[in-house]
Amino acid sequence: MLTQAIDIWVNEALIIPGAHPSPLFLHMGSLETEPERLYWNILHNQLNQVVRIHKFKDLAEAGQLVLLPHELQTYFLRGETLSIIEFNRQVLASARTPITFTGYCEYMEQPGEIVFSPATFRSPTDTAIPTPGWMLDLSSRVSPIPKPPIPTVGFVGATRFSNKFGGVWRYLPIPDPLLYWLASSPAFNKMRLFNKIRKVIGEQLREKPLRVAEKSLLLKTSFIRREQCHYALSSEQKAQRQLEYIQNFQDNAYIICSRGAENYSFRLYETLSAGRIPVLIDTNMRLPDLGNMRWEEFSVIVPCSQMHRIGEIIQAFHNNLSDEEFARVCEKSRMAFEYLLPHNFIMRFLQQLGLN
Repeated sequence: MLTQAIDIWVNEALIIPGAHPSPLFLHMGSLETEPERLYWNILHNQLNQVVRIHKFKDLAEAGQLVLLPHELQTYFLRGETLSIIEFNRQVLASARTPITFTGYCEYMEQPGEIVFSPATFRSPTDTAIPTPGWMLDLSSRVSPIPKPPIPTVGFVGATRFSNKFGGVWRYLPIPDPLLYWLASSPAFNKMRLFNKIRKVIGEQLREKPLRVAEKSLLLKTSFIRREQCHYALSSEQKAQRQLEYIQNFQDNAYIICSRGAENYSFRLYETLSAGRIPVLIDTNMRLPDLGNMRWEEFSVIVPCSQMHRIGEIIQAFHNNLSDEEFARVCEKSRMAFEYLLPHNFIMRFLQQLGLN
């Protein structure tokens, strides 16, 4: 428990009216109303007790901890990424500590920054804090299932990211060794120059395990491939897609979770929320810490270089479980989601910050 509140400073000029606040700035906004995202309100209410936000206009007025009030992706979409990077450099040069939540953006952190990112790599050069890709909590819409006779494997999601660059290059196959290296390299992925190329890599990394799994006689698969144009759909079309997405979780014990343009998967955390077993295509990912649990206890982890063996790997995991052990693995999956909920994750960080 924190014995005193932590003071955090925010630059007024960087606050964007109506934009979603970063997790440490959450209590300065309104409560969440979407049913599958109500878990955010726990953090909202707890932050009021343990974090004091101070706004400043001049950096000289700020204290030690300077928070970016929105995720980096918000500024990226506004074309302001470079100005944010420069601001963080100024904070560092003033002997203060910038705190940045990246959202879905890849980011090359600077020495001395505290960076929270879902896209992290197992590399000494990557010092960001591995952060869950918080999205929907599906627990109220997906019920437990018994162990199926053979592994049932699902996936619903984009396998094409609509952009002109991808339209030209997506048909040129990348040799597997090069594809795996590109997907797993922190230096390559964190260079903004390669943003569009990463989308092509993401497409191939999503499609490849699906094709291999569909051909496997060891699995029963249920895949729905989509183009990434969700926001252009009507409300009725979005609702129908959401129903199909939820039903896919209900019908399957295992869900394939591959990275997209960045080195993480939102689907991984929604799979945990539903109490299903993620099949994580590992592209040198550094995953969030789980305390006394281990990811291998409830996940099928497939190195990207072993995607051609995905059927064998899933079957071996499945056959090693009794009916009771299968149920326990699904329970552990849900337990991991709860351990990583924003209020638990952020409060653990604040506790450590308060002790330093």
